[in-house]
Amino acid sequence: MNRKIPALIAILLLVQSTTGFFQYIAGIAGGAAGDIACERLWFWWWQQELYYVCLNLKEDLVDKTLGLLTICSLPDGTENITNYLSDLAYAVYALAFLAVGAYFIFASASFEGRAKAKSILLRLVVGLVLVTFAFSLFQLMLTISCTITNAIITSTGIGSQSIENVVEPSFKWLTDTILSTKDLEPSAALPFFSILFTLLSGPIIIMTFRYIAVVFLAMIFPLTIFLYSFKTTKKLGELLTIQTILWIFFPVVEITVIAVVSFEVVQFGGFIGVLMSMAALFFLITAPMIMLGRMNWLAAIGITAAMFLEPIAALIAVLERIELEEPDEVGKI
Repeated sequence: MNRKIPALIAILLLVQSTTGFFQYIAGIAGGAAGDIACERLWFWWWQQELYYVCLNLKEDLVDKTLGLLTICSLPDGTENITNYLSDLAYAVYALAFLAVGAYFIFASASFEGRAKAKSILLRLVVGLVLVTFAFSLFQLMLTISCTITNAIITSTGIGSQSIENVVEPSFKWLTDTILSTKDLEPSAALPFFSILFTLLSGPIIIMTFRYIAVVFLAMIFPLTIFLYSFKTTKKLGELLTIQTILWIFFPVVEITVIAVVSFEVVQFGGFIGVLMSMAALFFLITAPMIMLGRMNWLAAIGITAAMFLEPIAALIAVLERIELEEPDEVGKI
């Protein structure tokens, strides 16, 4: 995908020059006919470029999904950073032990105070042990996630063809819709292009971000355990712990959706298969938010409906504009 991003940027930077070229054509044709020809040629050219960008994104999604979901190792140097933060945590834990010991001996005369000091001391001991084995514990969770993911892949026979089965119905239906609407009005196809681009690029971005998040969370895992050990910072520690578990086991959810939908799409086919394909791609994008509770299923359904209603509304508006402008344009020509 990295090779495609510079290409897309280069394409977008050519807008000004291509616009001038088509304005030159309009000047030669002259009048309303030249304006219409300029508009249609410009949109036709950009639609071709956007189509090939989406086609490349589709190929990347099919080829790289399994690889991104089955990464089981962390980059070189991650363990060194994790161990460095563990060493820093040791110093803070040592100070905390001294403070609790002093409180237990000198300041706490009541039974409740001593019980509180013992509770804090127990949390510190457990936290210190976990910090000592922070990287190994994180690697163990990552290995468990990869083992479950690979087990699902092996048992269901998921491969590139399965990803193709999920992506192809959406890609074909949207491209067919684009081809059928651009003859009526070229700009009517752009909303459908936006949906297609989102559905194809979104899963790749989320899966790439997941890997980056896992590496970062592995580095700060000793800090996560340390924050969870103290009452004043426990909420922040809980938040980081939830994020860690979510992003580590995220591939299990993704591969399960792919396994189910790739089978069901082949079974149903038709427009139902298209809807299932779009729903699966949309879920691959929004799964982290749903799992975190930041987006419930009702909101996900609402956003999905909005994605489909927007291009339909845009198409209706374009058709109404054509009906209103057609007599004037004919008169001018």
